Amino acid sequence: MQIAGDLIMKAADFPMAEELAERLKNMVPPQALGGPSPQVMEMQQKLGAMGKALESMTQNLADEKSKRTSVEQQKAIDVYKAETDRAAVLKDIDPAIFAPMVHKLVLEAMQQDMGNVIGASNDILNQGADDAQEPTGGQPGTSQ
Repeated sequence: MQIAGDLIMKAADFPMAEELAERLKNMVPPQALGGPSPQVMEMQQKLGAMGKALESMTQNLADEKSKRTSVEQQKAIDVYKAETDRAAVLKDIDPAIFAPMVHKLVLEAMQQDMGNVIGASNDILNQGADDAQEPTGGQPGTSQ
């Protein structure tokens, strides 16, 4: 009666049989009506839970990326502020003293972007400076 009661009542010939058939149909298990089996329903529930977990993890990842971006932006702002503060302090220094510092800062900035190219050019410049310091001919320390 639990699986086919609605069909029996539908075929019955007495008043209110159709209404009774509808009520009994609501009590029939879904798999008897051709619906999903309990295993399929369980898998659908698990799939829904996994979807919610994935959505939560995706949101957490987006939040972490946003935090990291904010931290990186704040670091860049701090570096810029430090450079600006340094420049404000150095503005009253004699330009002859200031020139080597500027040269060093420029070299550091270029090395960050150009790396090995700057290193090779410095080697060439240093070699040229060493060649210029060596006396041409004779013993060092003797005059000709």
